[in-house]
Amino acid sequence: MRWLSMMLLWPAMALAALPPPPAPLELTEDEQSTLSDRDVAIRLEQNDTGGLSVGIIEVNATPSQTMDAILDLPPRVAETGALKEVEVYNQTPAAGGNPETMGAKFSLRVMGSSIVFHVAYEIDRPGLWAVSVLDETKENDLVSVYASYQVLATETGSRIIYRSQSDSGRSIPRWISTWLANNALKDQLTGIRARAEGT
Repeated sequence: MRWLSMMLLWPAMALAALPPPPAPLELTEDEQSTLSDRDVAIRLEQNDTGGLSVGIIEVNATPSQTMDAILDLPPRVAETGALKEVEVYNQTPAAGGNPETMGAKFSLRVMGSSIVFHVAYEIDRPGLWAVSVLDETKENDLVSVYASYQVLATETGSRIIYRSQSDSGRSIPRWISTWLANNALKDQLTGIRARAEGT
């Protein structure tokens, strides 16, 4: 799959330069139907320590409103059950050809275990595109995190395509990783949509 091969290249890039957004995904009939029902379409490929996930959602808001909601991180605590705290740091606006950047500390609680990790973002607001990786200058309970948000204009507003690859560095029961990839991803994207739509 093209989305899988693109994600496997991200560790080598490590945000040295903001990569261009990929081509829009070709959706299956089932995914189109899911989006028409205002649900989140999800693609997963899991392994014992993490895996790859893609979430797609339609939003009845402009692309810029949608991008603003994506990058407003603190409200996610109230929207995603496992997420207990988000602390944003090192925000820098775009200037001199350099992209906007942001760092964020995420604290989760999953099945009695606390997980803390820091994420560095590079953001192209006009291009409706943001990429993030694990901030290795900070202490992290994960081995790697690579993710992106892509916003596309549609006839009714916007479409978000979220791609994520993570490695916890430890074995995770399949049902927990499936729950995180499905429920937490759905909570995150539906929360973003609600804020973008002002509902």
